[in-house]
Amino acid sequence: MGRRGPPPLPSAEKKRRGTYRADRARREPKPRLIAPPCPSWLDPTAQTEWRRVAPELERLELLTELDATALAAYCDSYATWRKAMKVLREKGLTFTAKKSGYVGQRPEVSIGERAILRMRTFCIEFGMTPSARGRMRLPDETPKEDEFEDFLGEPKGARVVPFPNRGRKTKRQA
Repeated sequence: MGRRGPPPLPSAEKKRRGTYRADRARREPKPRLIAPPCPSWLDPTAQTEWRRVAPELERLELLTELDATALAAYCDSYATWRKAMKVLREKGLTFTAKKSGYVGQRPEVSIGERAILRMRTFCIEFGMTPSARGRMRLPDETPKEDEFEDFLGEPKGARVVPFPNRGRKTKRQA
């Protein structure tokens, strides 16, 4: 049986979202924040997409050496989608069988749809959609500690004592 629930988020992602808690943090691998080079085996369209996206992901500290495969898969899906869309613009969404006259959907429609789904998955992983970016908080944007809130906070080891009733009956006691 597989794991239940959503996959755990890395600590860096939790810090960006503002939900990081040191008491719940796990030890995680911390790959170097170095953008991997564009793979030479990628399609020219995919390489163009890599060169468009990688610098921005690196600037946001979302791209490491270990992410090369995931980014290559995104770029490859992008290139597949572009090829499918080019064919659909040239030949249309349907085809007609010569003998029977059957009108069917071109295979490129399904190919393009599957490529978009793969792209969307990778876009969410890399924070490349508006909703994914909305859930992130960049390292520079961490809220500053408020001195007054620190002043009001309880000192370590303090005990919370309820406010005394002073002999008055509460609504529950009446």
